Amino acid sequence: MKIERLLKIIFILLNKQKVTAEEVAKHLAVSTRTVYRDMDTLSLAGFPIYAEQGNLGGYRLIEGYYFPHSYFTEEDLRLIKEALTSTMTLHTDKALQNILAKITLLNESKTENSIDFSFLNNKDGVKVTDIRQAIKDKKCLTFSYAKKEQLEIKKVKPIQVFFYHLSWYLFGWPENEAKPKFYRLSRIHELKVGNAVFTETFEYLDGYQVFSNWMKSLESEIVKIDLVLRFPLISSQEVFDSFPETSIDKSGVDHLLVRISYPDEEWVVKLILSFGSQVEVLSPRGFKNKIMTHIEKMTRIYYT
Repeated sequence: MKIERLLKIIFILLNKQKVTAEEVAKHLAVSTRTVYRDMDTLSLAGFPIYAEQGNLGGYRLIEGYYFPHSYFTEEDLRLIKEALTSTMTLHTDKALQNILAKITLLNESKTENSIDFSFLNNKDGVKVTDIRQAIKDKKCLTFSYAKKEQLEIKKVKPIQVFFYHLSWYLFGWPENEAKPKFYRLSRIHELKVGNAVFTETFEYLDGYQVFSNWMKSLESEIVKIDLVLRFPLISSQEVFDSFPETSIDKSGVDHLLVRISYPDEEWVVKLILSFGSQVEVLSPRGFKNKIMTHIEKMTRIYYT
């Protein structure tokens, strides 16, 4: 993680009079280009880093500088602790634990607010750990990947693993293909880390940013439908758990109406069907017919 790397660079500079980009790169297992960028980032953040050119050159902090605890305010430290505590419920990471321990030394106050993502960690947590280690060690991954028609065997050079909209994704370069691809971790099975080490560096690729931009571009192309749904009052808890309050009409005597726009996609059908007999689709007619078709198919499974 970049924040961990930047903190490590600060401590290296504090403990050494002078250090070269090559020495830092070797210590952190990154490219010298990454070190140059990190040094620029730290300089812009206000750290007094001095660069000396030539064969005997390198980076150093100005004489007499020390890292003051007051660089972060109490509120800064509190927010950092909350972010780390929340992230660790999603994925247990030793590096995160170490950073949290260091931050706690500077701020021992109890974490007031955190988000528990642990329900998302059970299925993919081990995969995330294995993939991160493979990225660090530059080792290829082999796995079965579930597609609509079948399982496909993949051999991939891992570049990045990230979390996006409640799911983990692997960004990697598949063997014998011209460009990197994305793989959803929930669809990865029989994951194995190989022994062979690849030499390519992929520092110039940011899978998360590419994926995020791609998803945002799709949003403008999505066709949406305006749904009107009716629920009995007995389903109030489920309704308020599932839909934004602004979409819920509470004026009915014995029911709730939900008016909401959703993409005209298969997952919306599955969402509505998950409410079983507690929901009635009032409009649009085409979507109501789609629900009825699914129910008829389900009925034939059990009555034929």
